Amino acid sequence: MQTSTSPIRPPHAIGRRAALRRVGAILLGVGATGCARDVVLHVLYPDAGNLDEDFVRRILTAFVATVVPECDAPSRIERLFADPSLPMADFHQVLAIDLVRRTRERAGHDRFDRLAPGERAAVIANGLAAGGIAGRLYNGAVLFSQVMIYAGFGTDDGSCPLIGFEGPFHFRGYAEQTYPDPERFFAPALTPDGNPW
Repeated sequence: MQTSTSPIRPPHAIGRRAALRRVGAILLGVGATGCARDVVLHVLYPDAGNLDEDFVRRILTAFVATVVPECDAPSRIERLFADPSLPMADFHQVLAIDLVRRTRERAGHDRFDRLAPGERAAVIANGLAAGGIAGRLYNGAVLFSQVMIYAGFGTDDGSCPLIGFEGPFHFRGYAEQTYPDPERFFAPALTPDGNPW
């Protein structure tokens, strides 16, 4: 019985490089369709869990201060990134390690929090423009920061001075509970005394 020594592969066989390319595409596809947590944590950012929590807090505080520079207490918003009841809890370390990677590429060191504000903004803009999972991560983190600040989570009383939101209702007396001339908002009367008959 003769064995074939032909270097030509059968039509259904694929090479190692092509197989790796397909597996990578499948993993990215899975990550983009909702199973992102495990893919992101274990495949794309396996070193995210090795970061010191104090370091992560400093990085994310600088991130919040860059995204909304008018925020008075970025550290309060940063703490919400790790809150298990909120959607960024699974990805706050991933965001920190990605900021570290992009800072290393741009500035040659790991300290995103020590960059000048303009440099930090450039690192974040690079992440936003990256597209794919990284772009979604940055878009989600920016939106999360803004929502938490504008919803009043950055202050003790739930207010947001940046947009004039006073938080919970504050009674200021009856004079301020109504317009001085509310009659102007009423519909015009059909008869002099307001009675139709």
